[in-house]
Amino acid sequence: MCWNGKVDDWHIAKYPKRVYKVLSRKPKSWTWYNEDFVLKYRSPFMNFRYLKDKEYSKKIEVYHKMPLSDEIEIYRGIHAYSMENCKLVHQPYYREMLTVVDSSGNTIIRYNNITYGPTNELEETVVVECTIPEGTTYYENERGEIVTEKLIINREVKI
Repeated sequence: MCWNGKVDDWHIAKYPKRVYKVLSRKPKSWTWYNEDFVLKYRSPFMNFRYLKDKEYSKKIEVYHKMPLSDEIEIYRGIHAYSMENCKLVHQPYYREMLTVVDSSGNTIIRYNNITYGPTNELEETVVVECTIPEGTTYYENERGEIVTEKLIINREVKI
């Protein structure tokens, strides 16, 4: 997944910032972690694995679209969506889609509610509430798309 924005979209979290992340999971996908059973998730694009209540980090790699331009692209980092500037809605037509829209109502991306995982097993698309920890570097563009270097998976939310 590619993120587009400007150099000025760079921030450091002054306090823990709550965000949405769209992931997939198998039904009843539990695993043993930190002396408890927790749900395990998978990112729909890069096949990264996530566990609830665990902090993840990934270096952000920024590329300038053109030399001396303030427009940038980010291919590496942890992607999420702003709770303030994005809305996630279910659209019941055409295979039941989960759509992320910006504050103007423009579609950012659509996800199928049911997908097939890397082992061809049925997976459900879910929305999780996450936290960008205080002091973390992140980028947020005008559409509410976020790329962060650290993220904690908190809980699954119903949309």
